[in-house]
Amino acid sequence: MGDAASARGGYGRQRRVRGKTMSLFDLCNSALMVFLVLVTFYPFYYCIVLSFSEASTALGPGSYLFPETFTLQNYATIFARASSRWRP
Repeated sequence: MGDAASARGGYGRQRRVRGKTMSLFDLCNSALMVFLVLVTFYPFYYCIVLSFSEASTALGPGSYLFPETFTLQNYATIFARASSRWRP
């Protein structure tokens, strides 16, 4: 038991997951990393969702996982304004 535990790197409680042993630290560390990834990428995802929503949705309260009403009008407006500014 001592050789296997020292080879693993510790004597903590271990849990078997898909044929591999996983310590409580590894489990908590993985959960923390998943949480941090979600917290980091949610603002980017939310900006993309709002870009495909109507302008009134972006100004209103609430948070959405999917656009309430799908529209490409925001992109049409941006490209129309950009093309008028960059003409030589």
